[in-house]
Amino acid sequence: MKKLAISIWQHKWTLLFYAVMAAVFLINTLHTSYPDEFDNISGGWFILHGKLIYTGWFTHHGPFPYYLAALLEIFSGDSFVRFRLMYAVAMLAYFIGISYLLKGRVSELSQKLFLVFTAVFGIAATYYWAHMLLADNVAALTFVPVFIVIIDKLFTKKPFTLNDILFLSILMACGFYASLAYIYVLAFFAVVILGNYYWTEKKKLHGVLAWLKPLVMFAIPHLVFGLYLVLTGSVSAYYHDAWVFNEKYYIFNYPRPEGAGINPVRYSIMIVHNFMISFQTVLIGVKYFDFGSPMNITLALGDAAVFIYLLMKRKFFLAGFVLLTLALTTPRSDLSKSQETDYQAAMYILFSYWNILWVLRQSAQSLKEEASAALKVVSGFLLLLVGVYSIFAGLYLFNGFFTKAYLKYMGTSPLIYDRPSAAPVINTVIGPNDYMWIGPFAFEDLFYAHGKFPSMYQILIPGMAHDPQIRARVLADFEKNPPKVMIFDRHFVVLGNDVGQYGSFLIDFFDKNYVTPLAYHDGNTVYRSVAPIEVGKLDLETQLYVRNDVVQEVLPKLVDAGYLKRVTVK
Repeated sequence: MKKLAISIWQHKWTLLFYAVMAAVFLINTLHTSYPDEFDNISGGWFILHGKLIYTGWFTHHGPFPYYLAALLEIFSGDSFVRFRLMYAVAMLAYFIGISYLLKGRVSELSQKLFLVFTAVFGIAATYYWAHMLLADNVAALTFVPVFIVIIDKLFTKKPFTLNDILFLSILMACGFYASLAYIYVLAFFAVVILGNYYWTEKKKLHGVLAWLKPLVMFAIPHLVFGLYLVLTGSVSAYYHDAWVFNEKYYIFNYPRPEGAGINPVRYSIMIVHNFMISFQTVLIGVKYFDFGSPMNITLALGDAAVFIYLLMKRKFFLAGFVLLTLALTTPRSDLSKSQETDYQAAMYILFSYWNILWVLRQSAQSLKEEASAALKVVSGFLLLLVGVYSIFAGLYLFNGFFTKAYLKYMGTSPLIYDRPSAAPVINTVIGPNDYMWIGPFAFEDLFYAHGKFPSMYQILIPGMAHDPQIRARVLADFEKNPPKVMIFDRHFVVLGNDVGQYGSFLIDFFDKNYVTPLAYHDGNTVYRSVAPIEVGKLDLETQLYVRNDVVQEVLPKLVDAGYLKRVTVK
């Protein structure tokens, strides 16, 4: 007992730090919800109930966030609120684990900076929605330690070990299988890590096996996933939904005719080109000292400072590595237009956080060490300029964090709830073996609904309607398993596309086989919504679709449940 007390006292500041961060992470959980997060949450729920990804339900995203959600839902159950709490605990555990795993791999300076990075992430999380289980966030969190290790080793000229390669390959695989958008980052990091290993260890490598070991270690996570696809018969489904579908029908920022493929080399050049244009545009704004909206300028300034500092230190390869890496992290974002809630820029943002912390510390260190006058002048300038912007950016982020927490505590801003709007209506009239649907894009309500889906395609987005193969399967599934009841918003708009147009093939089926309360009448009796019909909210009179042959069974149940009322008309 005495030894335990001594150990706790020796680590009191570390324990206090993580206690504070636990409070920050838990406070963040109460902030807002987003459909894409419910995509991952509902997918995790499907996995726990025996469905296989890509063959059990449709997704064009990577698998890792779904399995992470499934793991957390073992403890949270079918509650969004409890899930968020579990995710906060998981993120804190991840940061603690990475902090431990970085020991021995990076310098003591980088280990200490990672604690500061953890604090910055916690305070900034709600601003950029990094507290949500979103694919871009998961990819960013898993790639950040890789970025840190590469910079540290290249800067200190320490070689990568086989243990490092296995550790980094697992992290990169998790990030890649969270979001395929970062395939270029994965490929680039792999070339740098393996290239550095072979270059520094070439004299020690004897025999084919010694040369193959790093490649095998890098390939292990991908081989495991490939084996899973083969054993579950998911190879073709994964290839079509995660690759063909994304390439032909979902990637919007690549100029080409609709349905045409993508040239990967051309796409990478386009990403780098667009980054350089937006990066320069943001940097021009440094001279205006706009401390009222400092985030984009501060991030870009920190990145530019790292590049300049490395050039001054004659670390030319590392300078190029940092700049190209930043460019490759922005396939779905524009730095000049980035703003609050921009989770799609998560990897660029987190890498930039690290760059700012790293260059501030290195610049300060250079002023203390013996160095050339030029390096000291440049380091002092960078320290002053980046430091001033970082102070205002930090105050900006802290104010955002504090304001959100304060308003929720005072009850003037909504928390997160387990209060789906459509699922309770559906659950009133169906049994566990009845087919139902809530669409065209309602992951939250599908998570809470208790019936069976008529098709593995549980949503309907434009790309699916434009894909002949998916469109035919969706219609065939609905004809084979017609839902007993549905909630469907035929005025839904996503990515500038109206479901009334792109989903007309399915709406025609609905119009022939279903009726809404607004259109149905039984003699002089009609059914109307009990709750006032408000714009943007659930409108049962027009959005509730009941199969023609069960209308007289379903509508009375909804009357008894208080959702509808009978009205006599003359």
